[in-house]
Amino acid sequence: MTTSLSRLLVVEDNPQLSELLVAGLEQDDVTVESVANGLEALAWMRQQKFDAALLDLGLPGLDGTEVLRQLKSDHASAHIPVIVMSGRQEASAKLRTFELGATDFISKPFELVELRARVRSVLKTKRLQDDLTEANQMLKSKADFLAKTSHEIRTQLGAVTALTGLLLQTDLSAQQRDYVETVFNCGESLLTLLNDILNVSKIEAGKLELEQRPFHLRLCVDEALDLLAAKCTEKNLDLICDFEGEVPEQVIGDVTRLRQILFNLVSNAVKFTEAGEVVLGVRAQAPAVPGGAWEFHFSVRDSGIGIPPDRLGRLFQSFAQADISTTREFGGTGLGLFISKGLVELMGGKLWAESTPGAGSNFQFTIPLPTAPQPEPAAWQKAQAQWAGRRVLIVDDNATSARLLARQIQRWSLTARTVESAVQALEVLRTEPGYDAVVIDASMPKMDGLALAREIRKLPAWVKVPLVLLAPLGMKTGTPEMAQAGIQHHVNKPVKPALLHSALHRALAAEGKTDFTTEITKRPAPAASKLDSTLGARSPLRILLTDDNAINIKVASKMLNQLGYKPDIANNGVEAVAAVQRQPYDVVLMDVQMPQMDGLEATRRIRAWEKENGRAPVSIVAMTANAMSGDREKCLAAGMNEYLAKPVRPDALQKTLETLASSRRTEAAAPAVAAPVAPAASVSIEPAPVASAPPAPLLSASPAPLASPVLSPLSTVAKPPVVPLPAAAVEKDPGIDMDRLNEFSGGDADSLNEIIDLFLRQTGDQLQEMQRQVSQQNKPEVARLAHTCAGASAICGMNSLVPLVRDLERRSLNGGGPEMQTVLDQMGVEFQRITRFLQKIRAKSGQPSAAPVASQFAQPVMAMVA
Repeated sequence: MTTSLSRLLVVEDNPQLSELLVAGLEQDDVTVESVANGLEALAWMRQQKFDAALLDLGLPGLDGTEVLRQLKSDHASAHIPVIVMSGRQEASAKLRTFELGATDFISKPFELVELRARVRSVLKTKRLQDDLTEANQMLKSKADFLAKTSHEIRTQLGAVTALTGLLLQTDLSAQQRDYVETVFNCGESLLTLLNDILNVSKIEAGKLELEQRPFHLRLCVDEALDLLAAKCTEKNLDLICDFEGEVPEQVIGDVTRLRQILFNLVSNAVKFTEAGEVVLGVRAQAPAVPGGAWEFHFSVRDSGIGIPPDRLGRLFQSFAQADISTTREFGGTGLGLFISKGLVELMGGKLWAESTPGAGSNFQFTIPLPTAPQPEPAAWQKAQAQWAGRRVLIVDDNATSARLLARQIQRWSLTARTVESAVQALEVLRTEPGYDAVVIDASMPKMDGLALAREIRKLPAWVKVPLVLLAPLGMKTGTPEMAQAGIQHHVNKPVKPALLHSALHRALAAEGKTDFTTEITKRPAPAASKLDSTLGARSPLRILLTDDNAINIKVASKMLNQLGYKPDIANNGVEAVAAVQRQPYDVVLMDVQMPQMDGLEATRRIRAWEKENGRAPVSIVAMTANAMSGDREKCLAAGMNEYLAKPVRPDALQKTLETLASSRRTEAAAPAVAAPVAPAASVSIEPAPVASAPPAPLLSASPAPLASPVLSPLSTVAKPPVVPLPAAAVEKDPGIDMDRLNEFSGGDADSLNEIIDLFLRQTGDQLQEMQRQVSQQNKPEVARLAHTCAGASAICGMNSLVPLVRDLERRSLNGGGPEMQTVLDQMGVEFQRITRFLQKIRAKSGQPSAAPVASQFAQPVMAMVA
C-alpha cells in the first residue's frame, strides 16, 4: 500500500560523519535530512513527517538521551522508530536507551554497510506497520459503512415486512395471499441476511462488546434447541442434548451471544442432515486454581453429509461455504460460522471442526466462563431414594437418545432398560414382569408410540402401567386418541431432565390416572401471533408516537390502530418534549435517531422536566434499527423504560403495551400521593401522515412512578402498609398472559398443571430467599435470584410480576437502598394475586396441585412481606 520513499532524519553534530551518512543512506532510495543538534531535531519532528530517525547520543546542549525521551513522550512522534548511535560501550547506556523507547543501538565506530542494513530493516518493519494500520483503518471504515448502510436498509425493509404482515391479516384471495406471503418471506430472509452482515461488521470493527452477567447455562442451551425443535420435527431428526458429568448451573458471561453461537452451529447441523440425529454435548473442566474460570466444551455432532478435509479450512471465512453447490442446494450465506468463530474468540475460546464425508460433522468450541453462586440442587438433580428398586422400560429407536435417557433415569435411583423397537418392547413386557413405568418415543418406524401404547393395554398384566410419551414439537397432546391409548403423561422433545423427572414423578405417584379434564387448557396453542384489537378498550393508553420517517410513522400507526389505539404524532425530539410538557401521556414510542434532537436527548429532557415539576414519569419505549453493541444500555441510561428493535414486530409491540398497561393498573390500584398534573391542552404538532386522534382517557390522573432503574428513587415516598388483598380483588386476571401459558404448555392439562406447580414452587422459594438476602444486604445474590425469577416469570407469561422483579434486579445491581424492600413487598402482593388466580385455573382442571401451593408457598410469602 505504501509506495512513496521513506524519509529519515539524521541527528549528528559531526559534519563529516553526517555527510557520509546522508550519502550512504540515499543509495537505498531513502530521502535523508540532517540536523546538528537536539533542538533542531525536535523542531523538525514536529513540523514534518519522518519514518525513522538516526540519533547520536553525544550531542551538544540537549543531549541525545533527552531528545529521545522527549520524542517518545510526545504522542505525535512516539511511534517513530529511533536508531541510537553512540561511542559509549557500557551496557547501562544501551539499557537506558532501550528503556526510553529506542528501536536499535549501534556502537561507534561502525561499518556503513552494517548501518545501512539496520536502517533498511527498521524502515521495512515501519512500512509493514503502516500498511497494517492502513488496512485496519480501511477495514474499520468498511465495517462502519456496512453498519450504517444496513441500518438504513433495515429501516425501509422493516416497513415492507411490517406492512405485508398487516396485509396478511386482511381478507385476501388465495392468489393475493400467495403473492403477499412470497413478499413477506423474501423480506424476512433479507432481514436475516442484513442482521448477519451487521454482526460481521461489528466483529471486524471491534465494536461488539460482551456482557458479563450471571445466567443459567442449561436454560440458555434449552432455549437454543427449542428454536430448532420445529425444524427437526419437520425433517424427522432427533435433536438431543447431553450434559456430561459435573457442569455448573450458574455461570457469568454473555448469554445472548452464547445462545447465538449454539443456534448457528445447531441450525447448520440441522440444515445439512437429512436423516438421523443432531447431538449438542456440554461438559466442563474445573479450574486448576480455586476461583478461576471453568473451561466449557461444547460440541455439535450430526449424521449429515460431512465435509471434505480440503474444504474444512474455508468454513470459517466470511461469505464462504464448503462448495458453491452447497449454497444452491441448501441456501445460506456462509456468515453463521464466521460470526460464531468471531464470538468464540472474543470470549477467549477456540472453535474448530472435524468431519468425515458421508458420516457427519462435529463442530466444537471451548470458552472460559467464571461461575456464579450455585443454587441449591433441584429435585430432578438429586437421587430419589423413594424410587430405589423401581424399574423403567425405555422404548426408543435412536440409540443415543435411549442411552442418555437411561443414564439420566438411573441418576434418580431407578433401574432402566432400553429397547429399540415396539416389537422388542412387547416381547420384554410379555416375558419380564416388574416394570413400574414405560417411556415411549412417539416417532418410531413400523409401529409408532401411540400404536405401541394401544398394544401394551391389550396385555392383561400391563393394563394400568403408567406410560410416558416423548412427543415431538407440534404433536397434539391431551387428545382423545392419547387417552384411549392409555397415555397419561408426555414430555416434549428435545427432552429436558426437569420435565422428564416431573412426568415420572406424577406417573409413579398417581398410578396412571388421567388428568385431561379441563376445558380451559384444552384449547390449542395459537398458531400465530395476531394483534388484539380490543387491547385499546381493555387497557386505554394515551400514546405519543415520535419518528422522523413517514414510512415508520405509517407502519407503527397501522399497528397501533389494529390494537385499538390512535396515537398522537411528533416528528422529532423537540416536538416530543413539547408535547409531553403540554399534556400527559401514558406511553411515548421514541425513535432514537432523529434530526434536531435525537431520542436520547429528548428522553433526558423529559425526565429532567418531570423531576423539576413533580410529574409522574411517562413510560418511554425506544424504537431503533441501530443494533450496535451497547445501544440498549444507552437507551436505558437516558431514562427509557423499554426497548424495541426495528423492524418492530406487531407481537412485540403488543406485548410491550400490555406490560406497560398492566404495570400502570398495578400502580393505579396502589395508594399514592397525588402529583400535580397540568390541565390537558390541545396538542399542536406538525401534521404527519396519520392524523392525530382526540385524546384517549388516562389510566390515572396521577399514576405512581413506574418501577424502573432510570426513574427517580422512591425513597421520599412513605412505604404503604401491605394489606392482604380481599378475595374479590384476585378474581380478575392479575396480568397473566394465558395464551402464552397455554402455548408454552402445548395446550394440554398435564403440561399446564406441571408448569403452574413448578412456577409457584420455584417463585415462592425464590421470594423467601430474596427476602433473606435483602435483609443481609447481599446485593449480588439478590440480583442473581431476581434475574432467574424474572426469566421464569416472563417465559410463563406473568406480565404483572416481571417488571417488579426486573426492577429489584436493577436496583440491586445499582447499589440497592431501602427501595429494594419496597419493591420486594410489591412482588409479594403480586405473587399472592397470581397464586390465587392460578389455583382457580387448577381447580377448574379438576386436579389438585401436586403440592399444597396455597399453604406451602402463598402464605409464607405474605408473612414475609407483612
